[in-house]
Amino acid sequence: MSTPTDLAADLTLALELAARADATALAEHATGVRTETKADGTPVTNVDLAVDRVLIDGLRAARPDDAILSEESGLHGDGPRGWILDPIDGTFNLVRGHRHWGTHVALEVDGVVVVGVITRPMLDGRWWATLGGGAYRSDSGGPARRLTVSNRSELAGAQIRLWNDDADHATRIRGATVWADADMNDILGVAEGSCDAVVGSPGEIWDHAPNQLLVEEAGGRFRDDQGGHRIDVGRAHYSNGVIDAALAELLTG
Repeated sequence: MSTPTDLAADLTLALELAARADATALAEHATGVRTETKADGTPVTNVDLAVDRVLIDGLRAARPDDAILSEESGLHGDGPRGWILDPIDGTFNLVRGHRHWGTHVALEVDGVVVVGVITRPMLDGRWWATLGGGAYRSDSGGPARRLTVSNRSELAGAQIRLWNDDADHATRIRGATVWADADMNDILGVAEGSCDAVVGSPGEIWDHAPNQLLVEEAGGRFRDDQGGHRIDVGRAHYSNGVIDAALAELLTG
């Protein structure tokens, strides 16, 4: 496992890579978003591919012995230290002209995520966390603000976001909480305290890796859809850690 000093260097690198990714994404975006369809039927754009190249090249230069797993270019190398990349999270939003998309950069050491960074270049926002070091946000290059999850333990007035298509869950949540449609910033909302829980968020390892660390370092809880703590299962649940009992009773009672 990396020492705190190692994590400081790794976080600095992750933030530098994220800044390069944002600059590249905005430059490509300005030329126009051009879309292709991948073998799995999902879109990929010139923005995704350009950011992927920048991240891979940056990591190969700075950490040549580390493994890299990217959504767009697959696995590069092997070893106990591995960078997990989603060059553009929210490609559907990007293609549709929405502003909520960005880059995920995470570092996993011996199976534990120790660094995570998420960006929203169109909003000039950045979120990051290190294992044991807390979670933070900054906007427009301003000062970092430490993040803390909410302390709400009751459902009345709670902000719960549902990502699965369970009609019974939707009915129960609508009747007991403040309903709002889910969007891709919900998990960031849990880390910031504006959202109390996210139920059934879908995603691959590159989606969950930085989000899991952000929420937990802000004092919240992550669990996969099987009740464990794996980021490669698919759907996952995020919460402030104190509303879980009331939410579980609502959804299973």
